[in-house]
Amino acid sequence: MSEFNQPEKKQARWLALCHAVESLTTYRHTSPVVTLDHFKRGMKYVCDMLEKHTSFPCPHEQVKEKSEAFAELHRTRVGKRKANELQVLFLSGPEPMNDLEVMFELGITPENIWAVEADKEIFDQAVESLFVSGYGIKIYRGGLKQFFEIVPQQFDIIYFDACGPLPSSKPSTLDVLRQLFERQRLAPLGVLITNFSQANQDGHSLDLWAKRLGSWFFTRDDWEDFENDYWKHVAEQIHDYYSNFVTRFVIEFGGLLMPWWRVAALDGTRREYYSAAFSDRIDLGPLQAEWLKLEAAPEAMFFQDSFPAYRRVLQMVEENVPKGDPLRRLFCDDTLNRVKLSDAVWLAYALRNCGDPGFSATSELNKKACSQAAVEALNSFRWIDQDERIFCDEPCPHLLADLLLGLYGFPYHCNVAKQRRWRYVATGKVTPMYLDVFVMDQARYFYDLVPTLPLLVDRLRFPDQWILRVCMDGIFRHTRWVCGEWFYASTLAEEGARGFQFHSLPERESIVAEGGGA
Repeated sequence: MSEFNQPEKKQARWLALCHAVESLTTYRHTSPVVTLDHFKRGMKYVCDMLEKHTSFPCPHEQVKEKSEAFAELHRTRVGKRKANELQVLFLSGPEPMNDLEVMFELGITPENIWAVEADKEIFDQAVESLFVSGYGIKIYRGGLKQFFEIVPQQFDIIYFDACGPLPSSKPSTLDVLRQLFERQRLAPLGVLITNFSQANQDGHSLDLWAKRLGSWFFTRDDWEDFENDYWKHVAEQIHDYYSNFVTRFVIEFGGLLMPWWRVAALDGTRREYYSAAFSDRIDLGPLQAEWLKLEAAPEAMFFQDSFPAYRRVLQMVEENVPKGDPLRRLFCDDTLNRVKLSDAVWLAYALRNCGDPGFSATSELNKKACSQAAVEALNSFRWIDQDERIFCDEPCPHLLADLLLGLYGFPYHCNVAKQRRWRYVATGKVTPMYLDVFVMDQARYFYDLVPTLPLLVDRLRFPDQWILRVCMDGIFRHTRWVCGEWFYASTLAEEGARGFQFHSLPERESIVAEGGGA
């Protein structure tokens, strides 16, 4: 039996690629995080509520023309695709025909496929296999990280069969993901397939893995058993935590952390959103000390700022994960245009909280970190229904900040309703593999409606605001349980309202060969 074509591997390959192709072809209309169906249903709900509970005149008529224009823009941006139009990249391995045969069966054509292989010996085996098969696809010998850095092509499907855990040093799986999202090598509506091996394979790194995963999850883990060791708790359930991590990290990094990083790294945007003190170099030391002092006070629990969960994650990683570790290096050392991810996160929270909340001891610090234009915009702007209290969540200024961050940040939002997750152990192997299929949408049909900061406040009239709010509601229904800070508290319809649901990650299924075990 081939080392790469065991029954479990064959089934995993088919399930992942079939879902990817169908999501981008037959069911493409259901793959955006804001579908036209949700948009139309949301606009009707909004206008019905306004008509019933407010004195706004003829809301349906006011939004009609702009809604039709949005629907046309959405159709144009999302478009239609046939399988033979999809561009695909995958890691070759010595037997590329195993993957290629499935792709060909699904309608993908050889001229639209790239294969990548770094190891010379394995590359030579792959070339020989392709030569015998008669298929002349493009195969590159080199690392995937550098391929993403330099080759300026976007792919509809990227199949990253890493053959290592996340994170790992060799190969550096985090670096590949960073370059994929930083360079936007996935199409605006595309599918990323990842396949990572089990954590702690050597059996001697359990403490390190517990610190990595525990640092990532602690602030969002509802841990209240303070009499027991949290790290021990994570270690005892390391496989469950890891299974969750390999899914959530990809969603949160591509959908929030990388966008925040991009905004802070872009010189013009940094000048536009943040204090002139950070124009050439970001030094947050003095402000951070003041923030932490204020947030440590007992009354901090009553602040109306959004809870800075990712700042806590960064602090946990810095305090508990050793120097040189790939996760710590990404968060605390690596730079994008001289800007660290950790600094970008601090600045993003300052922007999101510089619109004056009801009361907050940190509001003046947040304003100090931001530009005067950003502070004025977020403090002067008002959502049309801000005082009406007729929808599930009362809109706050941070929603405007999220629009500004998304405008330049180019997030990849995950369609959580289409997420697929599997676990398998191939016949003859002992290492479990964790396979995920992410349907990702940059939602530019939405973000491109947003004017840049100098034009923003005065241009968002009645229909514009409601189109944006319905789209925010649609995005938040996918991000709430996995990346909940983006458009937090943007819900229009109450939970349980017919036709409006929140999507959560599915359980990871086991792939078991007939007569075998996982």
